[in-house]
Amino acid sequence: MAEINKRDPKILTDYIIKKSLDFKDNQQKSDSYNVLNKLDPAAVKKVIRPDILKNDQNTIKHIISAIKHDEDNDEYHRDIQLEHQILTRQRLLKRHELNIAREQAAGIHRMLHVE
Repeated sequence: MAEINKRDPKILTDYIIKKSLDFKDNQQKSDSYNVLNKLDPAAVKKVIRPDILKNDQNTIKHIISAIKHDEDNDEYHRDIQLEHQILTRQRLLKRHELNIAREQAAGIHRMLHVE
């Protein structure tokens, strides 16, 4: 901000006045983006430096990367859950077949399963 004040003090003064008006105005948010929207494009270019834009781009890339990571984790957990369900069904089927074989060996299979 000091650099902007040295280059063009009127822009900084306008920015500060508009920002203070936003704080006083209950109808509008005091968000600095609203203040920047009211400034001329040339003034915005002086207020928003390239390093700010670069930081914003890096932040957006980080957010996108985090979302992608979360989606990958969710997909991984769904795959693991599906694999676990398949293994559980296979174990239950083997156990059921073993129980039927034991019932037949004991001679009680027909009594339990009336056909």
